Amino acid sequence: MVRHWASVGSLLLVLSACSSSTPSAEKTGSSSEAIINGTDSTDAQNSVVMIEQPLSASSVVICSGVLLAPTLVMTARHCVSNLPDEGFTCDENGVGSEGGDILSDVDPTSLYIFTGATRETKLTQARARGTKLFHDSATNICNHDLALILLDTAIDDEPIVPVRLKTGPTANESVVAVGWGVTTSTETPSTRQQRTIDIERVGPNRDDANELDVPPNEFEVGESICEGDSGGPAFDSTTGAVVGIVSRGGNDTQPVADDPAASCVGASNFYSEPSHFESIIDSAYAAAGQDPWLEGEGDPRLTAPGDSCTDSAACQTGLCGDVNGAMICTYDCSSAACPSGFACEASDAGGSFCIASAASSSSGSSGGCAISGGAGEPRGGSSAGFLGFGLGLAALVTRRARSRRRRR
Repeated sequence: MVRHWASVGSLLLVLSACSSSTPSAEKTGSSSEAIINGTDSTDAQNSVVMIEQPLSASSVVICSGVLLAPTLVMTARHCVSNLPDEGFTCDENGVGSEGGDILSDVDPTSLYIFTGATRETKLTQARARGTKLFHDSATNICNHDLALILLDTAIDDEPIVPVRLKTGPTANESVVAVGWGVTTSTETPSTRQQRTIDIERVGPNRDDANELDVPPNEFEVGESICEGDSGGPAFDSTTGAVVGIVSRGGNDTQPVADDPAASCVGASNFYSEPSHFESIIDSAYAAAGQDPWLEGEGDPRLTAPGDSCTDSAACQTGLCGDVNGAMICTYDCSSAACPSGFACEASDAGGSFCIASAASSSSGSSGGCAISGGAGEPRGGSSAGFLGFGLGLAALVTRRARSRRRRR
């Protein structure tokens, strides 16, 4: 038996979380729901945005996305490109069937970005619009379902988040899914949803028994996401970094009018791993005019370690310390080791702080601290309270997590 896959979005009659420019109905088994059996998302997760693409005066497509910079949103490729409206297969080698073929990109200016944990319903309430798209040159979304949107207006009053680019996620890692998809109780949740889940398998992984292969650039989770959650992030539950972007899911069941989440409950879901798209993401960061914010590092918009400061809130490290009469952004090494490249030194004003190794007379030995990585990494890289979200995939058939809904 062959499993068919498609991205999952939230289908509310005619509103889609991520869809093509023409309003065709989804067919093969799909996941259509916001985070399944989740809880309300909080303002701390306002880096997660809703993306709307109007199809007509009465309908729009809806996807989720996440702010990596004030003018940069990461989402799914199928949220910004047109694809055949059908299920597709995807094997452990990353080879997809023609149902996943990419036809063309949508006009980036047709993508509207909404912020906040409460749903907005009018395009006039959008905070920004797309101006340019970034993705690889793949012609099939299997193993390549990730894209970025450069915005025309900076959203600088909402949080941005770090991303994991140097390594991929691991099986059994806990992540938080967050998104705007359909839920078991409504097609249009008024509040963004979240749910903590564990990664079950990381690609490449072949499943001969159930024929649910995991491609090299993806990972699988269980029940979590649904239509409308496409493009939403999975946050590492400890660091808050983005480790995955919702691609597709399902349970081989079709959603029905009185149960739009039918294809998402108990489903299997797939996320794209940002770490496999580092060069594309770096290019998008450059276009946004910001250095990449990597997991474990401080917000690049803040003052770097070793530079002068007057306020701890302005430091990537979260600490502005008096180091022998000079106020600099640093780390407290009274009870933890300094990051690589720094040495711990006792300050005349009291306390022990990390100093750039070349400037430290202690060579890492004074104050009882050692030069090492790991403990004492920049606190700015950690964002607590994020939950991951995904698409509901079920036994045999899954769909892109797109959602089409009628305007109200």
